[in-house]
Amino acid sequence: MAAGRSPSTLRRLWALGVETRLQLGLSVLGGLVAAALALAQATVLGALIAQTFLSGLSLGGAWPLLAVLAGVAGGRALLAWAVPLAGQHSSARVKARLRLRLAGHLLQLGGADLQDERTGELTATATRGLDALDPYYARYLPQVALAVAVPLLVVIWAVRVDPLSGLVLVVTLPLLPLFLALAGSGARRHAERRYRALGDLGGHFFDVLRGLPTLRVFGRGRLQPANVAAVAERYRVATMRTLRLAFMSALVLELAAMLSTALVAVEVGLRVDDGLLALQPGLVVLLLVPEAFLPLRQWGTQFHAAADAVAAADRIFELLDRPASGAGSAAAPDVRRSTVRLEGVTVAYPDRPPVLSGASLSVLPGERVAVLGPSGAGKSTLLGMLLGFVRPSAGRVVVGGVDLSSVAPDGWLRQVAWLPQEARLSMGTVADNVRWGDPAASDAEIAEALGTAGLAVAELPDGLSTWVGERGAALSAGQRRRVALARALVRRAPLLLLDEPAANLDAELADTVGTALDRLGGRTTVILAVHDPGLAARADRVVRVEHRRLVEEPVGGRAPARAGAVLQGVPDRPLPRTGAP
Repeated sequence: MAAGRSPSTLRRLWALGVETRLQLGLSVLGGLVAAALALAQATVLGALIAQTFLSGLSLGGAWPLLAVLAGVAGGRALLAWAVPLAGQHSSARVKARLRLRLAGHLLQLGGADLQDERTGELTATATRGLDALDPYYARYLPQVALAVAVPLLVVIWAVRVDPLSGLVLVVTLPLLPLFLALAGSGARRHAERRYRALGDLGGHFFDVLRGLPTLRVFGRGRLQPANVAAVAERYRVATMRTLRLAFMSALVLELAAMLSTALVAVEVGLRVDDGLLALQPGLVVLLLVPEAFLPLRQWGTQFHAAADAVAAADRIFELLDRPASGAGSAAAPDVRRSTVRLEGVTVAYPDRPPVLSGASLSVLPGERVAVLGPSGAGKSTLLGMLLGFVRPSAGRVVVGGVDLSSVAPDGWLRQVAWLPQEARLSMGTVADNVRWGDPAASDAEIAEALGTAGLAVAELPDGLSTWVGERGAALSAGQRRRVALARALVRRAPLLLLDEPAANLDAELADTVGTALDRLGGRTTVILAVHDPGLAARADRVVRVEHRRLVEEPVGGRAPARAGAVLQGVPDRPLPRTGAP
């Protein structure tokens, strides 16, 4: 009986297990050796008891048998410690490989293919979901083999000792898998519900934490404990239903094993009493019966944990099987010599009106274009399309005559630097965070980028070594913004995408951002989404998002002097070194 009803998932789980067949084989081999020791123990103990009661075996004469028993017990104890280690090693290797595959595939998918996913649910899948595979590989798979092999060994030995008792075992042993099938028929369904509830809890809790400042501003923070409690209650109910089914299955298995053992004990006792069976083989059979049922009982115990693993694996494989929509393999055009075009693009999300509809835009090499519009108008969506994180429902993004959807993402993103609305800083030094843009940047280059972004190194307590806590703790909101801008500038990418670069900055520092853009001198194509008309006025062109379209506005009568400067002889610069966009 399988742990679930998804043949494809079970086959793939088994295939992953085959990759660690050495560890799984050692685990099964150890279990078989332990079973052989159990047979020896039952045989020796039966002989010792029979000879003691029937022949008056003295303590001195019993020493050889006692020594054998001690050795067998020590061997079983050693195997009881070593066998789980082999299974855990197998599980750890499978999880490590699967975690790398999942992380790599999620990075390959990117924002466009994961925009409908909740970060918390994905986090739960990559952590708790993968951890749910532990019992499957560490205990369930080896136990499946042992549940078949060990009872067979015991039956063969029992038939050799007493054919009638062996026949009773042959009849009663199949009852346990049958009862488990009846009692655990809903295990997969309950496991799937529990896993979905766990994903909902993780996703909801993460969303609440991320949006807590906004919720508090609008006076909704006090409602969140009750909402989280309601989601947690659904997970608790799903967990208790799964546990109830597991305990019921265990009770049925224990009852079946107890009745089968009692049946063998009764027939052995009656035959020994009637003189039809000697005491020693009768004792050996009675000691063997629990060993025959033990692997099946342990298999039943692991069955429900395996059902949880299959439910988690369904979700993991669903993510791994999701193709990267539109991910091409063509070489990326050189942005320094290419016009960036949006050709009639429409972006629509399910059950919502389009964010952009038939929008078109053309940006020349070296040109700076500001995109104005209210919050939610589609400015960030426009930048997301240029990054390849958002796929247009209609129309296309063209760079140098090449459809961006046909371009290999890695090659394209090497030419792009991006400052998102909510730039994240990680725990480390200021220099570490700026080097996300260019891992090979020197301290002098980092200091220059920070200065261009309006943050002098002298302002920082420990200079470039100033420690930054999680999410930029120890820095002010304005300092965090300027560090993030420096990270984009140090990348020296030919295409710079800025989403509200002056957010959390006062007027003087916002002017510093404009000055930084002026210093680019037409060598970099810049597209910035802004609310600030003053910053927009520093651009060569201004485009406003109106009624889901892009409408160009005049910029004080100025001509786009820097437009196309790269084509007019500005020296080329090397493409940025590998780093974050």
